[in-house]
Order: sequence, then C-alpha cells, then structure tokens
Amino acid sequence: MRRGSAEVAVVLMVALLAVGGCAGEPEPAPASTPGATPPGATPPGTSPPGATPPPASGLSPAPPLPLPQPQPPGGPVRPEPGLGAEDRARLVDARRIGARWVVLLVATAPGRTGDAAAALTDLGGVVGTTSPGPGYLRVSMPTDKVERAAALPAITALDVEQVIPPNPPRPTR
Repeated sequence: MRRGSAEVAVVLMVALLAVGGCAGEPEPAPASTPGATPPGATPPGTSPPGATPPPASGLSPAPPLPLPQPQPPGGPVRPEPGLGAEDRARLVDARRIGARWVVLLVATAPGRTGDAAAALTDLGGVVGTTSPGPGYLRVSMPTDKVERAAALPAITALDVEQVIPPNPPRPTR
C-alpha cells in the first residue's frame, strides 16, 4: 500500500524527534565566558556523581528514512491486466460445474465507466448495476468471455463475485 502524505509527515516527525529533537526547540544559551560551565551543569569530561559512563559501542546514528517516490504522471498505475489467482480459480470451478455465466464486480478507470459498460456489452455481458461516481459495474458475463473482459483498457480491476450455477434438471411429465 502507498502511504499518504499525512502518514509520511508523521513518520518523519517521529524520526526527527528520535534522532535529536525538532528544529523548533531553542538551543541552550551560550556561557557568559568561554570555557565557563553553566550553573548546575557538569564540566566537560566529567560525570555527575553516581552516573555510569556511556558505553563505547561505536554505534552510528540510524540511516535516514527513504523518501516517498512520486507517482508517475497520469494517475495510479494499473496492475497487470487479467485475473488474479483467486478469480481464476473461481472461473475454473464455474467451468467445471458447467456454469455458463458468472457475475463480475468491475472497477473502471476514472471517467471511463461508459466505455467499459459498452465494451462489456459488446462481449456479451449484461450490465446490471452502474455506479458512475467511483466507477463500478456489476455485470453478468459468459464464462468464456471473462478473461477478455479483464484485459479491456477501461477496466482497472475485475473480480469474479458469483458463479451462476447451471439449471438443475427438471422432471418431465
């Protein structure tokens, strides 16, 4: 998942505080005379009574956090066209039981809901529900056309939501 700018700002602020404070903190006032120790402070090179000296571990400061990468122009990147493993398994099961139709939940590229609906209809799909705002369609599609539908350029994601089982045999009279 990509991090939002607010999350990145919080992470950077926490890192700054952990490394050594914030740029907005005032620095200590300089001593009145060079080499003088402020009242209540321990002179350099000595430890306060009862304090243990810091270990000489040679630890270096933490490496800087990676900066977020800018998004490429043109909006979000579309994942690889086609079906995911879970949707492919549902499609295989649908074919195995002889189902001729499945119900798809389709997400479209911004402003391309109408194009996607027309292309899915051309493939033999029946568009049932359209939500143009966020760009979602619910489509009944023949099982043999689902893979072609997933590769359409106006479609950003496609899920096999439901398998429509074949008609059960009916007794004859």
